[in-house]
Amino acid sequence: LFSMMSADRMDQMTITIVGLTGLVACLGVVISEIYSSLKEQRRRIELTEGLAQRRRIYEEPVEECSWVFVGVSFLFTSTFSALCICYSVTLGIKYFSMGILILPIAILSFVTALTYKPKRMDASYKRLLYFHFFSVAIVSELAVAAGNFRLGFALLGGFNIFRIPLWCLGFWVGLKLRASAAKLPPQELSDFLCHTVLVKGTAAIGTTLFFSFETVSCFISQDSLDNGQCNNTSYAATFLSVYLA
Repeated sequence: LFSMMSADRMDQMTITIVGLTGLVACLGVVISEIYSSLKEQRRRIELTEGLAQRRRIYEEPVEECSWVFVGVSFLFTSTFSALCICYSVTLGIKYFSMGILILPIAILSFVTALTYKPKRMDASYKRLLYFHFFSVAIVSELAVAAGNFRLGFALLGGFNIFRIPLWCLGFWVGLKLRASAAKLPPQELSDFLCHTVLVKGTAAIGTTLFFSFETVSCFISQDSLDNGQCNNTSYAATFLSVYLA
């Protein structure tokens, strides 16, 4: 993928095959890590249940993140969805290229948004999560599929439709993990939100920005935002960003 970022000839099929292979491998690693974490969580709960007295915690634990983080996440995902809709309406390659550019950031923002307020189980907040998912996954995929079908790329359009059930499966898993996070003891939940979600999530966004700059550099140096000459760079950078995130 690193070599394809600077290739002169467009080879989207090779990038897609290599990228999806790596994505499946990363998904396997993530599932394995989640399984191990859940086992460790159950072990800790069993150990703490038998204690008669708990150590007093003087610092007030954090149980949810600020609405500011939720708003920033929604801004990233809404921007991505808007670019996809613009691509389907105008068939402008520049909108598709810019959408690919921020796709890793949008996905990462949505994933972290699921865990910002894990204890909010009320119907209004769940509707917000469902609307967030619908805009970033369903709307964007249908919009890009419509644009690809209009341009005669039937295979790519069908692939966009095929990815919708995968998005739904990932969202279902995310909701299950969110419910598991809500059951954590107060101090562990505070550590999870502060260190895992905020610190590591911010670091991952920094990683995706690093590869985004490579795509922006290609756009500027070759003046190729409208002609698709930097699609190699944007596709490869997207996969690499997702892996590192």
